[in-house]
Amino acid sequence: MNRRGTAGGSPLRIYAVGLLDATGLGMYLSFAAVYLNQALDLSNSHVALILGTAGVGSLLGAIPVARFADRCGLRRALVILFAARALSYVGLSMAAGLWTAMAAAAFGGLLNRGIGPLVQTALIDGLRHEDAVAPLARLRALRNAGMALGALPTGVAVAVGDELAYRAIMGASATVFVLCAVLSWSLPRAASSGARRLGKPGLVGNGPFLRVTALYSALILSAILLGTGMALWITQQTDLPHWMVSTNYVLNTVLVVVFQARLARGSESPLTARRMMVAGGLLAAGGAAVASLTGRGDGWPPVALMLLAVVLMTGAEIYVMAGATSLALVHTPQEHRSTYLATFNLGFGVATVVGPSLISISLDHDAAGWLAWAVFLALAAVASLTLPLAPPGADGPRRKAEGAPRRTTEGDRA
Repeated sequence: MNRRGTAGGSPLRIYAVGLLDATGLGMYLSFAAVYLNQALDLSNSHVALILGTAGVGSLLGAIPVARFADRCGLRRALVILFAARALSYVGLSMAAGLWTAMAAAAFGGLLNRGIGPLVQTALIDGLRHEDAVAPLARLRALRNAGMALGALPTGVAVAVGDELAYRAIMGASATVFVLCAVLSWSLPRAASSGARRLGKPGLVGNGPFLRVTALYSALILSAILLGTGMALWITQQTDLPHWMVSTNYVLNTVLVVVFQARLARGSESPLTARRMMVAGGLLAAGGAAVASLTGRGDGWPPVALMLLAVVLMTGAEIYVMAGATSLALVHTPQEHRSTYLATFNLGFGVATVVGPSLISISLDHDAAGWLAWAVFLALAAVASLTLPLAPPGADGPRRKAEGAPRRTTEGDRA
């Protein structure tokens, strides 16, 4: 078996696609609200309607996009989908009002959450579960860097404050997706192997996979708590300086990019992966408990406590992502990875939809809100101890569960 996957030994091109995809998406996510308000002169309610429609569309489109790739092949699907996404952003850059912006954003939204899992599948296509963990961790680190890079040009456009500058950012995002389509077209035809995958994925009957996905959805709420919750808490409920909001974001991004791949090591063992989910939940609970102490006092002590909370919750984010991804792959059929990874990634999608509202309501109750989240995350961590380590009837689950050492190959170090 080709340990580098069926993409024909071209992981660097797939990493490049993943980085560019995240960069273009980062441009949109960091800028969409400002663009719609300033360039199109839409009200806040109309902006919320457009972004909400796009968000719901991204949840609805993820599985159909994955099934499309299963039928026509990863390479062809990526080219078509990136080209379609580029068109949607061209439409958004040329939108004249509410309805044209709504149509473009909704079309792009249908594709936004489904493409990422296809890039993941292309990277690990043909690899065994234990060989797929490290490449996925590197891809996640690159995507986090890409999201941060994508946010940089938006500051320039805001500083210029001209409608043409605003529209240029959306046009630049479309150009990035055109580059993704070109790079995807350059992948070897081996990456089209998915075209043979016509059987039913059997998601509904895969209880272990669904349990991993459900607990991942619960635990990854800590990432939303870190992003949205910390910002609301700092600006509304504490005397902390408001520059802590951007400081927290930068610290979280740097830690994830630097340590994502390193801390994911060992998660190819299902037992270690499960322990990572438990540890991630406990770290998140600890971070929430520490954050509850920052609402009173002034000076450096609450600042130091907030930074500690960010470090703890960033570690939680890394461990939860690495452990849950690995366990999900254990229960994923090779021939349906696109569909299963799309379903797994919906866990984060659901968290981004329901999380902000729950967090906003809970943090209105001062420190008690943080402590409630600490209890919730600790319970989710304990529940992770019950996750199965191998599919029922799998051969050799004991060796894999115990994390037996295996030889390192050139493919693992690539």
